Amino acid sequence: MGFEYDPFFYFNAAEDPRLGEYIVNHHVARVAWGDTPAVIFAPAGGGKTSLRIDITRSAWVSAGYLHPLPVPYIPAQLTRNGRPPTSEEHLQDILHAIASTLLIVVAYFPQLLLAQTEQYTARLVELWRQWLQRPLVFLVDTLAETLSANQFGRLLDPTYLIASLPTVDKADSAMRAHHALSQLVATIRSHLTSAEHTDRPTQGRSVSLSQLQASLEEMIQAVRQLGFKNIHLEVDGADGLPETINDPEAAAQQVRWLLQQAPDWERRGLCVKAFLPIETEDLLNLSAEWQKANIVWTPDLLSEVIRRRVYRATGGKFGSLDAISSPVLRDVDTYLAQQVVPLPREVIMLVRLVLQAMADRTQGSEGRIESEDLDAAMRAYAKNRALIADVTPLPSELLRNANLILSNSATLNPNIFVSSQAFSHGRSIR
Repeated sequence: MGFEYDPFFYFNAAEDPRLGEYIVNHHVARVAWGDTPAVIFAPAGGGKTSLRIDITRSAWVSAGYLHPLPVPYIPAQLTRNGRPPTSEEHLQDILHAIASTLLIVVAYFPQLLLAQTEQYTARLVELWRQWLQRPLVFLVDTLAETLSANQFGRLLDPTYLIASLPTVDKADSAMRAHHALSQLVATIRSHLTSAEHTDRPTQGRSVSLSQLQASLEEMIQAVRQLGFKNIHLEVDGADGLPETINDPEAAAQQVRWLLQQAPDWERRGLCVKAFLPIETEDLLNLSAEWQKANIVWTPDLLSEVIRRRVYRATGGKFGSLDAISSPVLRDVDTYLAQQVVPLPREVIMLVRLVLQAMADRTQGSEGRIESEDLDAAMRAYAKNRALIADVTPLPSELLRNANLILSNSATLNPNIFVSSQAFSHGRSIR
């Protein structure tokens, strides 16, 4: 089919290592751009993680200076023994997240640290030693081996995307980047001693709430001294565990303490941006000072989800499923987007079913998407949706769409067909 990889393999956005390559810009993102607490709601599969990654990437358009530092924070991964994290556990893990993000950022922009005083560098290295979840010596050795910010960043957080600036002379740019990273490695190593291979003060022992709050204040000041306006803490994944995926109250408990701290943290330089399941909206009772929005997907946006993935997976050779479809089919992307519950995960599922139906029909040989593949995929999708609905109920505003799909006879809309003559110059796959 001309795909370099399968862009429809992952249904869970957080698991897709290439997600940043084909994110669709959504107008709701503007709600999270300001310096006030904001929460964006969407159901499971509704694009919360994709939007968070897009907002992170957008923050770096100005090349890392005089803007907020976006810090992803996933509390759902940190549930202890089936209960929500305590305030101390939240603070420790927020400090882990900030420390990790700062190390990624400094790898991309070494001059941010190289321009600082020895006193500041020594203190930041100490904060890294305290709060990184892997030994700093190991991470610095890894950076020295790769001398690549991209590779190093993917090691710490594959979803954290910093767009590189265009350059006329790429070879010269790479040489200068390697030189700057070598300087950065030498600078950090100069503040490390052999004892620090094993000495990690915050690991394996409790830290008091007051100590944690003081460390958070110090971390915020360290971020500001590097030139950032403040920290945007991007809270995601509250519904990402078996204990929370079908339990809105449990998901709300994961983040309730965090949201309660938001007004005070905003004054201190840490602004909460939460990406939460829509089912928690009525449970959280957020005050009027919060900026709030819901992610709503239209067929046009969902068809763009398909096109972006096709374009990236084919290396830009084509940007629509029409290119691998029979000439008698037209605008296949939009057709598929109109058939699903309006969520990105649903349209990805349906496209995967279409490609699977084509592979089954052609027994793995080269071919094109035919009308019978669309029919087979729609039947399979309706069956899968019925099974999923029994386990994971949909929000009320999406139930109508699901019911229409389940009652559909799975026959194709005649508007998807055009005459062969009209497609006399149709595209083919090589």
